Amino acid sequence: MKTIKRILTYPLIAVAAIVMLFEEWLWHRLIEFGDRLARWPLIGRIETWIAALPPYGALVFFLVPIFTLFPVKIIALYLLAHGHGLLGLLTIALAKLVGTAWAARIYHLTSSQLVRIGWFARFHAWFLAKKDMLLGWLRSQRAWRTARALVGALRHIATSPRPGLRRRWNAARRRIRARCCWMPH
Repeated sequence: MKTIKRILTYPLIAVAAIVMLFEEWLWHRLIEFGDRLARWPLIGRIETWIAALPPYGALVFFLVPIFTLFPVKIIALYLLAHGHGLLGLLTIALAKLVGTAWAARIYHLTSSQLVRIGWFARFHAWFLAKKDMLLGWLRSQRAWRTARALVGALRHIATSPRPGLRRRWNAARRRIRARCCWMPH
């Protein structure tokens, strides 16, 4: 059992690290996208109104993406159950993307009001502490460092102005090997 746990732990941590790095990257891009949208006069006025809501009004707006996108996710499950796998998965992915963008923007606008609600402030503090503890543990793992190095290498390959994919890939592999001890040299 310990051998199976050891064998499965590393890949699962690596997958979790890649997912978390992607979500972190996505969260920041979605905030930037929301900031650009807020420059439009009508959206800017709506966001100003949302940001000025009292705490429980802000809470209602914070929960809107969850309740609005729930039926879309049910439709996606229906599609999956009736043999439309690709369409169902695309619907779930789109709902997740839109929901994350919407929740990120609403949280960005309303977080100062939300923490004025006692139970929300306690839950928020507890959640952030648990998240920080989990991230600290995850970042201490070799799989995290490897995944981060891999993502950095792929980013370098994608943005490098030099031609020659093989040369860039080999340079990236050398950088990853220098940082990680599990890859063969």
